[in-house]
Parts: sequence; C-alpha cells; structure tokens
Amino acid sequence: MARLHEYQGKALLGEHGIPVPRGRAVSSAAAAREFAANLGVPVVLKAQAWVTGRKAKGGVVFADDPDQAAVHAEKLLSMSFGNFPVTEVLVEETIDIRDELFVSLSIDDAAQAPVLLLDCQGGSGIEDRASSVARLPVDVTGGLAPELIQQELSKSSIDESFHEAIVDAIVKAVDLAREIEARSLEINPLVTTGDGRVMAADCRIAIDDYAVFRQEKLGIEIARELDHPPSDLERIAYTIEQADHRGTFYFAQLPTDGEPGSKGLIGFHGAGGGGSMMSMDAVTSLPGGGFTLACEPREITLFDVYKLFELGEDWCPFGASACSDDAPCEFHEKMIPVRAAMKNLLHETTFDVFQRPGATTPRSGRKSRKKKSKTKRRSYRALPTSSSRRFFFPPHLH
Repeated sequence: MARLHEYQGKALLGEHGIPVPRGRAVSSAAAAREFAANLGVPVVLKAQAWVTGRKAKGGVVFADDPDQAAVHAEKLLSMSFGNFPVTEVLVEETIDIRDELFVSLSIDDAAQAPVLLLDCQGGSGIEDRASSVARLPVDVTGGLAPELIQQELSKSSIDESFHEAIVDAIVKAVDLAREIEARSLEINPLVTTGDGRVMAADCRIAIDDYAVFRQEKLGIEIARELDHPPSDLERIAYTIEQADHRGTFYFAQLPTDGEPGSKGLIGFHGAGGGGSMMSMDAVTSLPGGGFTLACEPREITLFDVYKLFELGEDWCPFGASACSDDAPCEFHEKMIPVRAAMKNLLHETTFDVFQRPGATTPRSGRKSRKKKSKTKRRSYRALPTSSSRRFFFPPHLH
C-alpha cells in the first residue's frame, strides 16, 4: 500500500467536507514560527513520518507561542524514526476536545468487502478495547448506511447534538475512501469540541498499490509500503517497473548498515519454496548467522560448493563467444596456470577453515560419511537446527 502523510490525508478530508484543524506542513523552524504567529493561538507540532506511536516517541509536542514552536520544529526536523528522517512537520491549532471516536475503514479480505470499525470511546489505547469496537458492513456500491452509525451513537454518552455531524463526517469519509481507492482510511480520533464542532484530529490513509496510476492527483511517487522516503535508486527502479507490462519487475532498496553493536548484515537471495525457507532458517539460527551442514566440514571442499553454481571449470573473462580452445583469445594461455592454481586451492580447502571454536553442536552416535568421488555431484540437505552442526563464515563470504 502507498501511504499518505497526515497533512496530505487531512487536505483530502477538508476537500470532502470533513472539518479539520487549521494547519500547515513546514520544513523549517522559521516557517513554523511564521505560521504559528499567523494562527495566533497555541499550536501542536507533529513529525510527519510513516510510523505509529509518534507521541510516545517524542514526535508530537505543544507550543504556547511562535518562538516555542520554532524551537520544537527544529528539534523534530532533526529526528528520525527508524529509517525515516523527519523532513516535514505539521503545525496545527490546538483544539478543545470533548469526545473522541475511533473510525477506521479497511478491506476485510475474508469477506471480500469493506468494513468500518467504530468505537465511540476512541483515541489512544484502542488496541485494548477490542470488545467495544463495532464492525459495520459497507456496501461496495451503496456505501455505509447512516442508521448503522446512529445505532452505535445512541448507545454512547456523546451528546445527541453532535450525532448528525458525526454521521455526516463518517459517511463522507467512506465516500472519500471509495473515490481515491483507499485500502484503509483511519480517523483516530474523530472528535467533538467544546465549541460544538466535529473534527478529524488525526488521520492515516493508504492507497491500493494497483490504483495509484489512476490517482495521479495524490502525487504518490512509489506505490510501495516503505518505511523510509523513496531513494533516488528506488525512483529510477520504479520508473522501470512501471514500464514493464508483464508486471514481473520489482525492486526495493535494502538497508546497508547493521544495527549498532552488530557485525553487519547478511545478504540472502531466496529463490522461493521450501529450500529458501530452510536456508534462511540456517542463516538466522544463531547470532551472527551461519550455515547448517549435513556432514562433517572436513568432508566438504570449496570445489564441492563451487561446481554447484558455476557452469564449468575452464572459464575465460571474455566468455565462450570470444574465446574457446579452438579459437583462443590472447589472454587464454595466461589464464591456464591461474585456473590450475584456483582449482587446486578449491580442492584442497575444506569447510574446516570456517569453523569457529565452540560453534558446533555434537551429535551422539553419528558416523562420519565417506567422501564420494569428485566426479559425482553431491547434494547437501539442511537438517533441523536442534540436531545439526552450525558453522560460521567470515562476513566477506556471506
């Protein structure tokens, strides 16, 4: 899913008649000060990042005056949430909240239809109040029946004077989700205020990947659920992907730095199926990674592994089309001793060189398997972690 920032979602809500607080996204402390001064009221500043629990992480702060707003904005703009650096901050007027409601539209994959979750005691902690959340069916063509919302409101302590405006806001939100082909649309909370208004105090909207090309007005760069802003490489790759009519191209840029204190990252390319899952389990079975082997490391040479992945032993950098025994290239004769030395090294070196002290789990009653002829291709089967030996490789061989 392609996610929108809060300020982008609120702009859409406002365009569709759902009241939102006065606010603006800024990218500098000076802009935050200027907008707060124009509002002339206390403000709340929210870091714009695709993460949950911003307030608990220090991503939501309040300011009583423009100078304080500038100080907070500068601090927020220096923050990062995981892989997501904060480049924009939403500056909004504070509102006097009276009641909070949780409103969330999503697609129920089991029912193959939209469903609206409604809790008249919304706000934070919704995860702990699952029993109080009502599930209201949404018709694909007809939308949400207003009377279903009214039934839930009648059970709540929310003053009846707000009911009509609440129903109107929720119905409009459902209509908006259908118009922009949202996979999910959440308003948490939808609030009533001390001065008699109903407003969307926060929102999250995610657009269906396959609908993004029809929603150009949303300005979505990449139809992916990223945990970081798109990189230049991802933008280039996505352009290529969009031109692939087969729909087979997919690219995602992976992290290149390990967690602080770790030994780095291990690159793993799975080709699919049980073999990939088994291999991944072996790599991640212990801290630092590793490989699970079904026979003694001294019984496996590097050549045993090499020949499983290489097409032949007599290779040339220029390839068969430019070099062969019948028509050798000028480099051919010089490569003969290099190939011979490499082959000897691969045959003479076993996996024992990669074993770390104390990295094995002995198996009782196990007999060593005789080494097979080099002319016959060997296969290796990863055994369950609890009964296999684990051997670790230097980072440059991962």
